[in-house]
Amino acid sequence: MTAAEIEAVKRRIDADRERHIRDLYALLSIPSITREREGIESCVSALAARLEQAGFRAQALPTSGNPVVVGRHPGTGRGRRPLIYGHYDVQPADPAASWTTPPFVPALRNGRIYARGAGDNKGQLLAHVLAVETLQKLGIPFPPVTLLVEGEEETGSRSLGPFVTANRDLLAADVFFGADGPRHESNRPTIYLGCRGLLAVDVALRGAPRDLHSGHWGGVAVSGAWRMIDLLSSLRSPDGRVLIAGFEDGIPEPTSDELRLIQSLPFDPARGADLAGGHVGSAIEHHVALMFRPTLSLNGVSTGYSGPGPKTVIPARANAKLDMRLVAPQTPDDMLALLERHLADHGFADADVTPLFAMPPARTPLDHPFVCLVRDAIAAASGAEPVILPAIGGTIPQHVFQHELGLPCIWSAYANWDQANHAPNENIEVACYLEGIAQSAFLLAALADD
Repeated sequence: MTAAEIEAVKRRIDADRERHIRDLYALLSIPSITREREGIESCVSALAARLEQAGFRAQALPTSGNPVVVGRHPGTGRGRRPLIYGHYDVQPADPAASWTTPPFVPALRNGRIYARGAGDNKGQLLAHVLAVETLQKLGIPFPPVTLLVEGEEETGSRSLGPFVTANRDLLAADVFFGADGPRHESNRPTIYLGCRGLLAVDVALRGAPRDLHSGHWGGVAVSGAWRMIDLLSSLRSPDGRVLIAGFEDGIPEPTSDELRLIQSLPFDPARGADLAGGHVGSAIEHHVALMFRPTLSLNGVSTGYSGPGPKTVIPARANAKLDMRLVAPQTPDDMLALLERHLADHGFADADVTPLFAMPPARTPLDHPFVCLVRDAIAAASGAEPVILPAIGGTIPQHVFQHELGLPCIWSAYANWDQANHAPNENIEVACYLEGIAQSAFLLAALADD
């Protein structure tokens, strides 16, 4: 893009500011809560209609769960075709009493739009649509665009993989791009190239056949609660090392380029220690732990009695929820097998292990040419050099597009670092939202030039 075109895009977005805010309000007013199946059909219809208005041919296609909305735009020029991702589903608004304004009545306060889904992900996915409209108005060429918007991201994208596999021709593209999540905590524009995978499980154990009186049976009956404590203690040493045999086998070290990159990331160890509840190490140690190492986390334990006053009982059953964040070459199936073998070897062969969620890790190489193109487009839109993360510690459905479609995948974040997604008073800064429109516009134009 020329300097004149860059300025024209920014002026056009600024001139359409109020309309862009109204468009987002319309989507945010529809609950679209996956777990409760509330507002799903209404949101799908509204999103498809907005895509048609922007010149896309929109389809709401069925899956085994919530529909996927696919919009295809013919473009106004040639170039590498992007497949762009977003999700229309949102988290529940609980606890509703903690919201300053109702979660599905968008409110503008101090330069931020507050509503459930503002940053995660309706504001970010809508930015792509408005970018296409902006380029069309200005006559700036862009290649054919396919937009895929799923409705189950907040519950693990269970239907996404089978849908993508069954619709390869419909989703044909040359590159993949998505905008999701918060910016880096420095609030600088952010690019990330991949993610850790995830295996979440429920582990159930039984002691005696039923709960028993601790006076009549204490010292004799087998407690499900104590067995669970012993099981959990077998998984982890006091200094935090995971004791599952083979847990870190075959994991490569970060490359020298990756180490140089993460050493340059903005990092405040004092702030990190405050948030984490303890020492977080150097910048290298901190970021390597979050991007390049697997983890085992205890999410919660349920057993026995925890109400007011005493209840002298020996609990028969106990449940624990665990998750593992995975890095290549780990797979959820392999890690589940390691966990089950560990439990059998340590006297817990009777534990009932139920997988709850599984997604492999995925990452695009730092030296891929698409990385430079995205970096330059985002820098032009924001006027600042973006933070580039080789991976994020969380999990996104990148593997579906990378492994099933063979696409290089790059993500950005159009929401402010403190967007409070999944929490009360979720928000997106208007400035970040408008800048996201520009970032998508510049990327699409760059793909036409490429």
